[in-house]
Amino acid sequence: MRVRVTPRVDSSDPRERSDGMGYNQSMATLSKVEIESALKRVGELGAAEGLTIRLVLVSGGAMVLGFGHRASTKDLDVAILEPGEASGLA
Repeated sequence: MRVRVTPRVDSSDPRERSDGMGYNQSMATLSKVEIESALKRVGELGAAEGLTIRLVLVSGGAMVLGFGHRASTKDLDVAILEPGEASGLA
């Protein structure tokens, strides 16, 4: 099983613009609500398999969720501590 989180493109982000060569530099982002939803879903999938999953969220995701330092991040960086079988869920 895999969890797929589809980031949204924040059209108010000033980074969303063309570089003059036709390349769109828009950045898909994950909000706090989307991150919480994705992590909850990983927990639900683990529970369905009888697993309790311990993980560490680092980098941009931690700044959004844990510190409120920014509104969104491009991806989630996690280290699954246990169980080893849970690596197939994330």
